[in-house]
Amino acid sequence: MKNITFLLFIVLFVSCKTTYHSYIYDIESKTPIENVKIYNLNSLVVKTDRNGYFEINKIKGGEL
Repeated sequence: MKNITFLLFIVLFVSCKTTYHSYIYDIESKTPIENVKIYNLNSLVVKTDRNGYFEINKIKGGEL
């Protein structure tokens, strides 16, 4: 199976807010990747949608 390298662009990060937004793309084809699982230290937080987009809400400091 071919290894896919992901390129993660952080779109918005504001220290006083607890929401992270980003997209995940295949580095070679530059196409969005669907259903990528995003984890914090121990558990699944969210999966990307068909546009490679994900949003994580209510993250406490140091959990991500």
